[in-house]
Amino acid sequence: MKEEYRSKVEYFFSRALLVCFLLVCVIVWIKIFAVGEKRAAFDLEARNAERFPELTATSFLSGDFQKKLDLAISDNMPGCGRIRQQILNTQNSIFSQLSWIAINPNSGYRLIAKGYYTYDGYDYLVRPVSDDSIMNFTTSETEQAKQYRAIAEKSSKFYNSLPIKNKYLYIINTDREINFDNPKLVLGKKISQYFPEWKYDELEIDDFSTFRKYYYKNDHHWNYRGQYQGYKDIIRMMLGEDERLLEPLEEVTFKYRIYGSKNRLGNYNGFSEHFTAYNFDRGEYDTYINGALGKYDAWDDYFNDKQVREGKGRIQYADFYGKDYAVVEFDFHQPQKENLLIMGFSDTNSINSLIASHFNKTWDVDPRHCSLAEFKKIIRENNIQNVLLLPYGSGFLIHNGLLMENQSDAV
Repeated sequence: MKEEYRSKVEYFFSRALLVCFLLVCVIVWIKIFAVGEKRAAFDLEARNAERFPELTATSFLSGDFQKKLDLAISDNMPGCGRIRQQILNTQNSIFSQLSWIAINPNSGYRLIAKGYYTYDGYDYLVRPVSDDSIMNFTTSETEQAKQYRAIAEKSSKFYNSLPIKNKYLYIINTDREINFDNPKLVLGKKISQYFPEWKYDELEIDDFSTFRKYYYKNDHHWNYRGQYQGYKDIIRMMLGEDERLLEPLEEVTFKYRIYGSKNRLGNYNGFSEHFTAYNFDRGEYDTYINGALGKYDAWDDYFNDKQVREGKGRIQYADFYGKDYAVVEFDFHQPQKENLLIMGFSDTNSINSLIASHFNKTWDVDPRHCSLAEFKKIIRENNIQNVLLLPYGSGFLIHNGLLMENQSDAV
């Protein structure tokens, strides 16, 4: 009798489980086909849910349709957000338990996520310097260090040959170039050795307290304080102490939490923070994106949107300050002033317009996306009197693009 009862129970639950599974499948397909894709954001991944793809013969035969369909189903599956959260919580717990064996106990670094650490118990994600070839590329004899030296030599030869009168170099020091157990900012100065005739300055990070002041808790970009400090340093280096600086009109903290690149890359769901920014009166100007008149950043829209201020929206660094385009031109219509060329990465997006307000026309070029031919054309066709290299230190040696081109001839 007991066996017969057990058999009936197993039969009932197996059928119930099958029905639940089929219901979930039906709900997902109804949601995708009838209701449309879920537009909620996956904040830790900095993206919206995948859209249901359009079926075409080309997309089906190439496999692109099947790949996107799989992602759409995954993103619209009931409970998918909670499942992701639980996986991240488990990973974070494992890394936290491993922290005691991950690094020298005399160090302030403690492993907390995949490739990321905290320092002295503060709720900041940092990536300690791990590539000795970067920090000591001028003296090390490793193959990687030799490659870095070759890049620096080619870059200096190319940039020194530019037919531009005034040349400036500003290095943004990040946690990738700083050992907080012994914070000596040497990489920027070593790079500056290849540009002896250029005016040089850097974002100085003397200790971890300064780093916390200038950088986000969970993202690799400098925050509003670091950006403003960099802007002031650069204008004073280029135009002197008497040049009038833009002053913030207000400091605004948007009332919802954000996650950054370190969260995503480290698969870590902690240390979120509110997005804070300075508002400025930048004056009237036109912006051209890859040669076409357009809108570059959106910070005016965000500052003027009361709902966004109160947390009824989303903010990402690239949406707020502008994306990484090959060439962005700022025209402030000040013909009495000189023109400027900026070479930098995404860190410059937040201060491009501030710097450009001190000049007539400014071209911001991202060497990861701009071709050498386009770069030469900008130099050739415009009367540019100033060039500013504005990279973060290790990015100068790592990123592909114009800095890596095998270029030996002058423009």
